[in-house]
Amino acid sequence: MYRRTALTAAVSLVAVSAGCTGSKDERPSDSEPEDADDNQTDDAESVNETEEELTLETFEYPEAVDQDGFRRNLASVHADRLEEAGSFQLTRETETTRQHGSDDEKTVTTVNGDTILHTRDEDGYLTTEKWSDPTTGGGDVLVRSSNGFDERYRTEDQSRLDADIDGSVTLGALLDAAMFEASELDERDGTPVVVFESVDVINASALERVQRMERYDDLEASIVVSEGGVVGYQWKLEGERFDRPRKIRESGTFEDVGEATLEEPDWVDEARERALELSIEPAADESSFIVTVERGEPIPSGAQINFFAGTQLRGELNKEITQEDTLYLYNDGGQLGTSVNSEPNSGSELQTDFADLSIRTESGLIVYKGRYDAYAEE
Repeated sequence: MYRRTALTAAVSLVAVSAGCTGSKDERPSDSEPEDADDNQTDDAESVNETEEELTLETFEYPEAVDQDGFRRNLASVHADRLEEAGSFQLTRETETTRQHGSDDEKTVTTVNGDTILHTRDEDGYLTTEKWSDPTTGGGDVLVRSSNGFDERYRTEDQSRLDADIDGSVTLGALLDAAMFEASELDERDGTPVVVFESVDVINASALERVQRMERYDDLEASIVVSEGGVVGYQWKLEGERFDRPRKIRESGTFEDVGEATLEEPDWVDEARERALELSIEPAADESSFIVTVERGEPIPSGAQINFFAGTQLRGELNKEITQEDTLYLYNDGGQLGTSVNSEPNSGSELQTDFADLSIRTESGLIVYKGRYDAYAEE
């Protein structure tokens, strides 16, 4: 039980006067004080302590929150609060359970103004770090991936990093998915908080914004607020992905609001030198896409390529690609076809207004992730 305590002091003064009816030679009796001033030292000071019990009713709820739940603008209020604060740290922990096992992932995102450091640890063996500093990075996000025996660097579009960086997309999805009510008082780092639990699931598929599934079966969620705003959330979702059962649990914690600081990681200079940058564009006959290395390390031989241009294509690169090479990607009967320094003789026509390309090393490290968007080029 949490209590707020207010102290009020009351001082009692006892005034006793000597009798006035006797002669001027008459002395006061022994039981009477000779001087009122002498008695001030004997006065009692009493302190009355009054306690106001902190309950769900007396808790001072932040903007867009009351005991009965949340207003629909809570997510935007939360985003505005973090933006005004200027800095914060968001820690997410995710557990995904499939038919044949589970995966754990932890991400820590620290934001200080326009500078961002994002670290993701997957099952303790694959670590991805992303650094964004518009004052020195030219608008690109530098990415370092490592798995204990290999490391790779690449650049990434800022929009990928900005997606739900402050947790507002997740909060908005939870608010659309369920109704919430205040359930209990709790404490976070010595600060009283209120835990809101989902009481009525309206549309679990609203979580498609943060977790894509073919079917959404069950959702349990909670959101935690202090007097300052949202300090955490948790959701557990059950459903199907690729026709197989899947359970996902995620928790998020907001810390150091207005107090988070950042320093440039020691790997940034090396990343600027080694990061792979590619250009992607459709060939004139629309039967293939042309990929060239603009700068950075070569695309390694044996790399696994995942390519989408209206059709999902996968394949393996059997030759290293350097800045002197031109790589052609095409649809070879439903498989990914590759050709180096010569246009392919055949290939099905591809969708040419949009393409998505990711390349991984044989050990699973991402060396490139990017896309071609004809409309963005205009």
